[in-house]
Amino acid sequence: GAAGLRIDAAADVPLSLLSLVAPEVKLEGRAGGTLRLDDAGSGARGGVDLRVEDLRFSRRRSAPAISALLRGEIGAGSAVFEASAEGGPARPVEARGELPLAIDLVTGTAGLRRDGALSARVDWQGEAMNLLNLMPASDHVLSGPVELRLAVDGTVARPNVAGRIQ
Repeated sequence: GAAGLRIDAAADVPLSLLSLVAPEVKLEGRAGGTLRLDDAGSGARGGVDLRVEDLRFSRRRSAPAISALLRGEIGAGSAVFEASAEGGPARPVEARGELPLAIDLVTGTAGLRRDGALSARVDWQGEAMNLLNLMPASDHVLSGPVELRLAVDGTVARPNVAGRIQ
């Protein structure tokens, strides 16, 4: 059989380490996960499972800690993913989709194919302030109920975005 390349990686690191390379970024919490890729010469296949726990932005210290999760499967020139983020009692923001991702471990290249089809969807409903708690900006104030429904399709070169924010 063809010789191949394999990557199996795992990490669990404090987010405060980001300040070593970007002093203006002041985060608390932890990030971790696993990545596995196999490439026998026809493109990489595998999966990713990433998580962020107890994330706090220094400018929003009074906001609840944020947790986020990204899971995906990579193969056949595409990546299928599911992601969620939540902070406090609010419903999580959820996203899912498919990207035309090509990874070649043999040549060390990765990228999105410009003519490749993409699809994604983001759904959330709840109090506006709960959504703002998921963002680093501290100088915005919104209140009241919000419903967010966004969808993306088309290609990387010509994406179509549709949806509503109420």
